Amino acid sequence: MKKNTEMLLENNGVRVHPRVKVIGMLYVADYSKIELADGQRPLTPSGVKHIGDSIFNHGVLTSGIAVRNPKKRGFYIVPDGQTRIHGAKQNDVDMVFTLVESELTINELMVILNTTQHNWNTEAYLNNGIVFHRNEDMMYLQTVYEETGLSLSALYEIYAYDVGLSQAKTTFETGTWRASTKALGNKVIRYAEELNELMPFSLNAKFLTGFVKCVNKPKYSQKHMMDQSKRFKTHIHECASPTEYRNMLNFIYNHRCVDVVQVTLI
Repeated sequence: MKKNTEMLLENNGVRVHPRVKVIGMLYVADYSKIELADGQRPLTPSGVKHIGDSIFNHGVLTSGIAVRNPKKRGFYIVPDGQTRIHGAKQNDVDMVFTLVESELTINELMVILNTTQHNWNTEAYLNNGIVFHRNEDMMYLQTVYEETGLSLSALYEIYAYDVGLSQAKTTFETGTWRASTKALGNKVIRYAEELNELMPFSLNAKFLTGFVKCVNKPKYSQKHMMDQSKRFKTHIHECASPTEYRNMLNFIYNHRCVDVVQVTLI
């Protein structure tokens, strides 16, 4: 019968982080004792292929990270190594894990490991927020993302515009993000779609994150913007930053208008 074997380090292990300690190595032959931490990034075809090629062609499989399961003696939770486990199972090989003890929660440990060794992308953070944190606002964001195909980083910014980009990014990555400006986000997307015939770049991330400030102005009129854009097509051009897009939109919106309809959009 296959068994899993622990080899512990002496002197209480080695600290690799103020709240994480390496205590030994875990040799795994029985994967029924291994459980993946909730909220893992989804497997990708390229990642699975690279692991499979590494094992098949070179016999190389780097170690994952495991912690003891506090609820099941002799069982382990893996916060880092999902693709490697998949490859090991597919190729019927055993695997070695670095065994750690952590003062962090499993989810905190997983995010730290995956952002210090190789960065998570926005889709991975979204998946973690949905699967582990059960965040309903992030579930809503996923629906918008799937329906529109727009930049996920732009979406989490315009749907939480009132908290600022830095806080929106932080809460998104920690799974606590809230769609605090949902109506504004919906409006920005609808208006950007309307402008797309005149501005073929209106659905890119830089435009959206510049445009949201314009739409958020109390006296902004989408009808006026459409009329002005049709009237002054020669002033429409692609820009390099959200600020440049705001400047362009501000110029078009107010160009040769009577004072009563002018609104400063920058």
